[in-house]
Amino acid sequence: MSEDESTIDSQNLFELGLLQGIDKSVAKEYLSHSERHLLPKGAILLSPRSSNNNLYIVLSGLLSVHLDSPDSDLIATINVGECAGEMSLFDEGVPSAYVVAADDSRILQMTEQIVWDMIDNCEGFARNFLYLTASRMRTSNRTMSNSRSIQQHNESRENTNLSDDD
Repeated sequence: MSEDESTIDSQNLFELGLLQGIDKSVAKEYLSHSERHLLPKGAILLSPRSSNNNLYIVLSGLLSVHLDSPDSDLIATINVGECAGEMSLFDEGVPSAYVVAADDSRILQMTEQIVWDMIDNCEGFARNFLYLTASRMRTSNRTMSNSRSIQQHNESRENTNLSDDD
């Protein structure tokens, strides 16, 4: 992926994900109080062992999501323009998974206060969050359904093999 494809500038940020379709002048005021960070490949952004009260938008690079440990199987990726940390920010719990920089990545860190202010004052921001949440739930449901189908297929093969042994 070229640098242009893997990096999002401030202008393009408003065409993707959470900021799509919202008033740029209002959002820019809030975002000016947000910090940008560079995460080297392998850095852990979120962990179930640490609380989180921020939302992170990927500006460049790629984040990976893992359940049991940062080295466990990959369950999802978070691409440029997508976000991480919303679940723990909203329910005030710890993150449900490890989020790790799969590549050197730049992120925009939005504090809880900025996120809530944008929900209250930026028309469309809350709608975009609902869309994001619904999309992730749909993807998770498909993944679980596919896993279940594979498991049932394997169990059926095992039962067939056991019957053949009789």
